Amino acid sequence: FDKAVRGPLRRVRAIGGDWDYVLCEFGLWRTQVVGRGVPCVGVSYQGDHYFARNGADGVLEIVRIDLNTGNTEVRFTLAAGHRGIDCHPAVSPDGRYLAFSNVLSFAPQRFGVFLVERGVGTCDCIHEDPCICNAHTQFDAGRGRTLMIQHNRGCEFAPDGTMVKCVGDKDGCTLFLLEVPSGKVTRLPIGLPHTAPLTGHEAWVGRSDEMIFTVESPSAYTGEPDAEGNIILIRPGAKHRRIAQGVAMMHIGTTPCGRYFCADGNPKGRIIVGSPRTGRFMEVCLSYAQYTPKFGQKGHPHAYLSADFRWLVFNSDRTGTPQVYAAAIPKGLFAGLD
Repeated sequence: FDKAVRGPLRRVRAIGGDWDYVLCEFGLWRTQVVGRGVPCVGVSYQGDHYFARNGADGVLEIVRIDLNTGNTEVRFTLAAGHRGIDCHPAVSPDGRYLAFSNVLSFAPQRFGVFLVERGVGTCDCIHEDPCICNAHTQFDAGRGRTLMIQHNRGCEFAPDGTMVKCVGDKDGCTLFLLEVPSGKVTRLPIGLPHTAPLTGHEAWVGRSDEMIFTVESPSAYTGEPDAEGNIILIRPGAKHRRIAQGVAMMHIGTTPCGRYFCADGNPKGRIIVGSPRTGRFMEVCLSYAQYTPKFGQKGHPHAYLSADFRWLVFNSDRTGTPQVYAAAIPKGLFAGLD
């Protein structure tokens, strides 16, 4: 999350096809290429992953990978001539809806959140806003009818699409919710003036209506202690609560069951695991990620726990190139967190 980033806004369109999607078996480390498509980091919930690829006659296909078998199936399609999708699409837990954001216009500056219903073929814009350039759409994992949207207030783009500011200096980043399919908006009292601006890293906590996120803190980049901590949780209609005092983190995510969260930050790309309920946490390992602009997000840890809590998976550019690592978790390591 770098306010100084400059360059054209990147969007996934029906051109090119240069990412392989690879399954890797824990412990045995056998790998299998199960798909190839355009860069697309989707959010889904049923032991699967979705990616985009170019179909016939300019159609963009959204393909589901079954992570248990490696089998693939086209679940959604976007007709030829559509603007495409951004790099953070989301699929509802029941597989009915695909949601994503994309630019509508740069003069005036407008972005939209689109909803595709499986089997119906419609693709409707359910919300427009000038500052959702990096929406990070995420369906709640429970009922699956609420979208969490990242709101980069004050972002600026030139008429040709060149990014001037990823987020404004005055208001900064926050979140809001969209009801599906109506598009009804629910604002959340987070970000300025309620908290520091968000870093742009957030997730739902399991199947609950609670969200976890990090807010800006100089300590997240220096590794110095942060007395208050910068990890915060909120649910609609309730006041936010702060957990994990003493540390400042950057990227954050939760286990599908909502029992634990993983977060990373400096120094040395430390990775912690904690409980959203108790706020207790522990350092699991150091990724030695360098957080340099050279590799961008590909070198950042983005840590997650396997479903059985036996493996912690993360990225690191510690060798000079981004690679994927898996750290074995000793049995009982997290016993004191609950």
